[in-house]
Amino acid sequence: QERDLQVVEDLEQGLAGSRQISYGGLFKEIRKQLQLEDVDDHLINVDDDKVKIDEVVREVVAKWDYNKQNYFIW
Repeated sequence: QERDLQVVEDLEQGLAGSRQISYGGLFKEIRKQLQLEDVDDHLINVDDDKVKIDEVVREVVAKWDYNKQNYFIW
């Protein structure tokens, strides 16, 4: 158990600050069918220092409705 805790601690320190992305199940199949590129390249724009201020940003909030057993848009 002590060894397991050390392994977990090492992984936590090694992965700190990194972004981990994986696909499973249906998402994995769809990604393969669409032949999508790795998303790591598109998560952060490091090539261009200019930020487009006029881009439209929209926030969508979905809440779980326990009675209907489905999400609804807030």
